[in-house]
Amino acid sequence: MAEHADLNALLIVQRLLGHLHASSTMRSLRYIRRTNLLVARAIAE
Repeated sequence: MAEHADLNALLIVQRLLGHLHASSTMRSLRYIRRTNLLVARAIAE
């Protein structure tokens, strides 16, 4: 299960933002197009 969490971009962002629930993170991300690309860039930095 830990490996799955490490590979899931939503869970990574959720942890970085300190959100308890993924739904909180999704409220922020739903306004961003191409979320996966932006998350990958942020993690690469």
